[in-house]
Amino acid sequence: MEKNKLVLSISILLGCIIVGGFIYAVQVNKQRSIEGQQLLERQDERTQKDLENKRAELKLKQDECESLSDGVRKRWNNIIGVTYDSEFWKDCIVTYTDTKTGEVQTSPLKFMQDTR
Repeated sequence: MEKNKLVLSISILLGCIIVGGFIYAVQVNKQRSIEGQQLLERQDERTQKDLENKRAELKLKQDECESLSDGVRKRWNNIIGVTYDSEFWKDCIVTYTDTKTGEVQTSPLKFMQDTR
């Protein structure tokens, strides 16, 4: 009888330790998952903010190009548009129709302004 009580007590104790260990492991895993998800969200927010900053900078440069292009538009009547090209030229680009060939050409704005 004493031996059965001891075995039962040890079995209950071991069962509690196993269940407790399992619950602890689940909670640790859950916490790591939450922390990983929060890290991804912060990285996504940073990426979004960087994209917004780049868009705002591009818009600012585009507006600057438009304001600089007024003199060029008045001087030549074949201007199609003026844009800021951040990839290739990293400058204001004028798109115009070549009066001799009729082809659409592009050129940096600084090459088309008066040098006077």
